[in-house]
Amino acid sequence: ARIAYVTEYDSLTDLANRAMLVRQLDAAREGAEKRGESFALLCVDLDNFKSINETLGHPAGDAYLRVVALRLRDCVGPSAFLARLGGDEFAVMHRDTTREEAQDLADHIVDALLAPVSLNGKDILAGGSVGVAMAPDDGVDPAVLMKNAELALYRAKAQGRGCARFFEAGMDEDARWRANLEADLRSALA
Repeated sequence: ARIAYVTEYDSLTDLANRAMLVRQLDAAREGAEKRGESFALLCVDLDNFKSINETLGHPAGDAYLRVVALRLRDCVGPSAFLARLGGDEFAVMHRDTTREEAQDLADHIVDALLAPVSLNGKDILAGGSVGVAMAPDDGVDPAVLMKNAELALYRAKAQGRGCARFFEAGMDEDARWRANLEADLRSALA
């Protein structure tokens, strides 16, 4: 039972892990294809989490992650699937939802993460950013959907953090262009 738990859950937060999320995304894809439903994948990343670990230490960072997990559980409710992908990144899969409902959920998550967390007598303000991809429009394959939600997350972080952004087709092209430019610059420097 312990081995099964470790392969599917994060021991720090008791949330599902990445492997379990991928299985849930596969199940959601099959259900959506049969019923013609859409579902949303939200990638959540904490803003300024590194500074918490650096200034207060890793035990405080772990405590902060547990508080975030509880807040996310409160936000998503029983109808969504919540996972910790690793580090300070989380994911939410919400089945049978519209773009507007996904936007409301993303905004609710951003607002919940803006509230201060009291650790060791100090109020910590970190916040979070959210990237959203909608299936089937932004992909149905779990790897593609996760990549697109993460691209939307990177855009949210680039636009000032503490906000939510949806995936747009141009984001993939921008990421490829940026990666090619970085590779060209490295070659030029060498």
